[in-house]
Amino acid sequence: MRSLRITKYDPAKRDNKGAYTSTEWTEYSDVGKSVTHEEYESVESKYIMALETLLKSCDIQTLRITGLEDNWNKCPYTDNQQITTDDFGGAFKDVLRAKYWCLFESDLAYVHFGYDYYSYIGIPHISNADLDVITKNGLFVEDYKSPYHDNSI
Repeated sequence: MRSLRITKYDPAKRDNKGAYTSTEWTEYSDVGKSVTHEEYESVESKYIMALETLLKSCDIQTLRITGLEDNWNKCPYTDNQQITTDDFGGAFKDVLRAKYWCLFESDLAYVHFGYDYYSYIGIPHISNADLDVITKNGLFVEDYKSPYHDNSI
């Protein structure tokens, strides 16, 4: 499995311990404060498109919701529920906007979102063409295992 971190954060702006040293918006609640709604939605759509593209390239058609935290009762799913490709974009958007939090997993792949607008994906393979599209859209792709990943997948 290839594990990646896909973010809006330029790795060149990390210190020698990997900490990001530039000040940027880091969550949906920053809209109207340090990021416009239009800029936020642009970046959000790039994240979702990148993740969906990689999952599609690996023919991942379902993911299971695990570790659901739904403090505001905004999640239309239940813990351990399978979602399909039709649901990926909306579910990813909801988690990015902190409506609820969960992990998305299958036997062959995972998608996780962390604090400060980080996304992680584990997939069986990745094509250079997919990487090129993601980076041309302004996102950064790094080999990096999700901190939420256990070794069961």
